[in-house]
Amino acid sequence: MITREIIEKYFASEAELLNTGYRREIFLFRGVVVKRVYRGYKRAKDLNFHEYNNFQRIISKIPEDMKIHFQTIYNVLNIKNQSFLIAEKISDDANNLCKSVTDLGPFDDPDFWSEMDRLVAFLADTDICFTDLHAKNVLVRKREGHPIPVIVDYKTLGRDFAPWQLELFFKTGRARKMYRKYKRMKKEFKAF
Repeated sequence: MITREIIEKYFASEAELLNTGYRREIFLFRGVVVKRVYRGYKRAKDLNFHEYNNFQRIISKIPEDMKIHFQTIYNVLNIKNQSFLIAEKISDDANNLCKSVTDLGPFDDPDFWSEMDRLVAFLADTDICFTDLHAKNVLVRKREGHPIPVIVDYKTLGRDFAPWQLELFFKTGRARKMYRKYKRMKKEFKAF
C-alpha cells in the first residue's frame, strides 16, 4: 500500500508521468496510478476527495460482474497541501498498461462497442451517470483477447460537479447528457 511516507520519500524520483489533463497529472508509481492535482488549482484540496467519494458512493451499486468496468480507487492522501489519489493500474493479461479509446484511435471491435453499449445502459438505469463520459476516460483492457471498456474518472458524476446545469437535477436529464457524450464518442472513435 502507498503511504504518505512512501510518496514523500520516493515519488519525485520514481514516478513516471503518463498523462496530463486540465486539472491533474497522472503517474505510474510502484504498480498503481497516482493522480496529482496541479498546484495552484483553486479546488485542489477537493478534487481528488470528490472523485474518491463518488467512487465510494457507486461501488456498492455495481454488481460483481460489472466491477471489471471500473477502476478501483484505494485512497487519497493530502501531502504538503497537494492531493494524491491512489488508484488501480489498468493492465492487460501481460501486465501492460492499457490505452484509452483516444490513444487507440478509431477502431471497430463489435465486442467492445457492444459491451460499452451495455455498460452505458446499466449506468443510466442505475442513475450512475457520468456526465463527462468521453474517450480519454475509457481504457481498453484486453482479457483473453477480448476488449473490455474500463471507466477511470469519477469526478463528473451526476449533478455534483455542475450544479448550475438544470437538466442534471433529474435522472432522465443526467442519463440524456451521458448518452449524448457517449454518442459523440462512438461517432468519433467507432470505425465502420
